[in-house]
Amino acid sequence: PAMVAQGDSLFHGLIGATSCQACHGADGAQATVAPNLTDGEWLHSDGSWEGIHKTVVAGVMAPKQFTSIMPPYGGIPMTEEHTRAVTAYVYKLSHP
Repeated sequence: PAMVAQGDSLFHGLIGATSCQACHGADGAQATVAPNLTDGEWLHSDGSWEGIHKTVVAGVMAPKQFTSIMPPYGGIPMTEEHTRAVTAYVYKLSHP
């Protein structure tokens, strides 16, 4: 729970220099330039924790359905702790 809470804060820009919500929407579902993270349909991974983590680390340089790229780590330097926390939060969005 603590890791997911920290990931929520990172996702929403309360910690760090940017927020994932800017592209994925505040709830992860109202995406305008990036995929919905709540519906269980994964464009760039299999939706597993490991797959999501790999996408956060590597970014998405060749989007399949959107025109905007996702830089590695969302474009900000992240510690491994923060990377794991964001991954946990995004995983929880689609795996309640």
